[in-house]
Parts: sequence; structure tokens; C-alpha cells
Amino acid sequence: MLKTVKTYNNEAEAHIALSVLETHSIKGFIFNGYSTTIYPIFFGGVELRVEECDFEKATEILG
Repeated sequence: MLKTVKTYNNEAEAHIALSVLETHSIKGFIFNGYSTTIYPIFFGGVELRVEECDFEKATEILG
């Protein structure tokens, strides 16, 4: 199951955070990236999600 680690205002910020997680061998997934570019008010931000087993470590890394 995936859990949202953090929500960002734009897709670029989410991709930077995803790269940071990947350097720590944590696989992440970005949700609502394209949708928030077109309709930012309706989707509430770009979500960065990780597997539940990586959630605590990812939260520590991203602050």
C-alpha cells in the first residue's frame, strides 16, 4: 500500500524530492502531477507516495 509522504505545489518540486529518495534506494511515485498543472485548485497538490514499509525513512529524509 502506498502512503503520501509529502504534497507539493508543483511537479518540479515533487520530482526533486523523488530524486532524493531514490539516492537512498527508496522508490517513490508521483500522483496528480499533470492534473495539478491544468487544474491546481481541484487536486490539492502533487503527492509524493512511497510504499508503507519505506514511509518512516522517507519522512525522515525529506524532513
